[in-house]
Amino acid sequence: MSEMECFDTFFRELAYFYSLGATFAHKPGSEMSKEDESHDKAERWQIQHVLFPAMRHYLQPPKSLLDRDVVQIASLHDLYKVFERC
Repeated sequence: MSEMECFDTFFRELAYFYSLGATFAHKPGSEMSKEDESHDKAERWQIQHVLFPAMRHYLQPPKSLLDRDVVQIASLHDLYKVFERC
């Protein structure tokens, strides 16, 4: 399997993971059951505390991917500069 195919399948699975699933399909005004709320909370915890730290630590995308597909939309350092003046 080539590196390109590996990233393609990884990003497809990642997109599928973040796509709106059944737990997020409820209407904004409707109530969620306790079981759905618990599942939703567990899912969000797992994303925040397991998936993102693992990606930050282990994912090293190729330079071509960074040049073409990944765009920095904000810099924490620059945001602090902006809000320092307020």
